[in-house]
Amino acid sequence: MGLAHIKAACTVLPALCDDFRLAANPAAPAYEPHLWNDRGWNELVIWKRRFGKFANALEARDTEALDSGNLAFKFRIWKDEELAEQYDVPVPHVAASRRGFLKIADSVLFSTNCYAYANNFRTGFGAGDKMQPGALSNLYRSLSKDNVIEGVIHDGLRPFDSATGVPPDHYLVFLFLHEEKGELKDYHFVRQDKGGTFSHKPGHRPVTNTDNNGTIITDPRKANFSPYALQGAFTRPPSLRQPAVCA
Repeated sequence: MGLAHIKAACTVLPALCDDFRLAANPAAPAYEPHLWNDRGWNELVIWKRRFGKFANALEARDTEALDSGNLAFKFRIWKDEELAEQYDVPVPHVAASRRGFLKIADSVLFSTNCYAYANNFRTGFGAGDKMQPGALSNLYRSLSKDNVIEGVIHDGLRPFDSATGVPPDHYLVFLFLHEEKGELKDYHFVRQDKGGTFSHKPGHRPVTNTDNNGTIITDPRKANFSPYALQGAFTRPPSLRQPAVCA
């Protein structure tokens, strides 16, 4: 697919017809949340309480600092002594905080996100990783609607068209965007499962097949993912392979 064609697709994905019927798809992955939810989400809350001196110092400077991905990034690039000096906490406390966090974060739950889940890539990621659109093609850039869609297409997923349906051996992946005043804040992916329902993984949170209302997702077009709104859909071919390193 040429770059001009890709950029054209970034402007508007094919419309999803309301009467397009969703059904079971043997090519889709099975819904197996136990393979993804290998840690408890509350373990990160317990870590924050246990290492409150360091956690509070982090949060005092940056309200987003205790996001699991941001924590992993800090521990990856800074040594214990450097963090201790920056946040005025003892080195042994930082070292213990690091060990406790990595014990939690070195897991499927805290190293995969919605895009990794949509592609059924469960292992091979580092603690706190969040696979980004464009990761398979080394294309990921700044966060924007066009960059997200272009990254997904370069990675090998194909814009879905209700008129042609789902190609053999493919499964559906729906894209939702959270926009405020024309600015993209975040994206979210929801994938088709073998049995005919859909599921998703909100960031580092557990995999689920329910929406914000607690309703099992049988049609993402009718599900509640607020503040995310449906942007379009792709089909995911079986040929995609996980990169050796994703960060």
